[in-house]
Amino acid sequence: MSTESVSAPVVLVTGAGKGIGLETARRLAGAGYRVYLTARGSERGRAVAVTAGAPFLELHVTSGEPVHRAAGWAGQAGGHLDVLVNNSGITGPAHDDPHDYTAGDMTEAVAPFTRR
Repeated sequence: MSTESVSAPVVLVTGAGKGIGLETARRLAGAGYRVYLTARGSERGRAVAVTAGAPFLELHVTSGEPVHRAAGWAGQAGGHLDVLVNNSGITGPAHDDPHDYTAGDMTEAVAPFTRR
């Protein structure tokens, strides 16, 4: 469990439902940071948040509105946000040859993050 204090930096970790994101959230919380863990699925997110020692916030990074809502929530809950660990993301279409990627493929992968 975390040894967080009110003066500890506030961290939002996206894509923390498993893997690197979960371990990042777990270690930061264990080091005393005030960590907010995000994941797409609420069932998995709530379960891993308990083991990571961090509050859970459901977040789908493929849509602009949930991203803005998560930023606002983390800011309100902690008063501010000091660090964003943007571990989640989408890859867009998969191609065997990197030369097959088009500008449209890149737009599909980054467009959700540019909408307001």
